[in-house]
Amino acid sequence: MTLETAVSQDYINTCFLMDLEVDNTTYYITDAYKEITHNSNTYTPLGHLLAVGGFVYDAQTGVGNVDLALSGIPTNPSMMSLVLGSNVKGSSISIYRAFMDVDTRNPIGDGVYLRFKGYVDGYTITEDNDDKDRTNTVSLTCHSHRNILHNKVSGRRTNPRDMKRFYSTDTSFDNVPTLHNKAFDFGMPYRGNQFVNDSIRDLGPGQSSTYTDPITGDIHTVSYSAV
Repeated sequence: MTLETAVSQDYINTCFLMDLEVDNTTYYITDAYKEITHNSNTYTPLGHLLAVGGFVYDAQTGVGNVDLALSGIPTNPSMMSLVLGSNVKGSSISIYRAFMDVDTRNPIGDGVYLRFKGYVDGYTITEDNDDKDRTNTVSLTCHSHRNILHNKVSGRRTNPRDMKRFYSTDTSFDNVPTLHNKAFDFGMPYRGNQFVNDSIRDLGPGQSSTYTDPITGDIHTVSYSAV
């Protein structure tokens, strides 16, 4: 079945596939009710225990975010230590939407799309009590990588000293001082940041004038030319 066929039917079946990298280990989970294989990776089915929040789209470049909730986590120490002892914050996360074949319940070959890519900005743990069991819910707040642009440091200068304050081994700005006060002629002679005098500015057809560069001492001739 092709994607076009799948989305043209009365019933469309989709699921989310999530890649969560924590401490150099990638966990593959899905909100489907059976194991899903995609790109040679097997996604553990969590069904309704995995809740994915809504995606917000904006015409302007902004901070995209999504909330995830993993519920039904047992309260036994080994499971909780796995959650609390991992560096969840800052972990990379990718979320895909997979369109499923309604007959086989498997993803259609060309029907898996990346919906979100970012990192985990924070998480909370909530204890759930009922008459039979005590479980926990881990809620993840995830931000798009665009959020990094909003955390930029304002007032930085394009020189090696400022660059090495943040990236001590970076050499990309080391040649900037050698460009200071260099002349770059783009269609007109370099004037040393001085305005052209009135005699040059008021040239008419067929007229020309000379002036001395205040920085280099060079004499330049400027002629009127009609465009």
